[in-house]
Amino acid sequence: RLLTVPKQSSDCIRRIVVVDSVVNEGNSVRRVMDQLANVLEPLHPSLPRPRIFVLTLVMQEASSLALPKEYPRVRFIALRVSQNKYKGKGGTDTGNRLFGTI
Repeated sequence: RLLTVPKQSSDCIRRIVVVDSVVNEGNSVRRVMDQLANVLEPLHPSLPRPRIFVLTLVMQEASSLALPKEYPRVRFIALRVSQNKYKGKGGTDTGNRLFGTI
């Protein structure tokens, strides 16, 4: 499970910020959105839904078009949209390569 929110604090969440250094195909973002849906589902209907933001340095162009359509209530903010379609093999990660975090 990627995400847990203590029950006592789930009633007062106003904003959720998801940070991913690079969004290629968007699969990581989709997994987090699924987790958020599971966490937010049991909130009382009278409570306002938190605003969700996804921040990224680079987003692949196809994802920049597809993800906002899939998640219209989520605000996607990218520093740059890329037409490159590089996908790492195995345990490599684009963000790790960019920022030397391996």
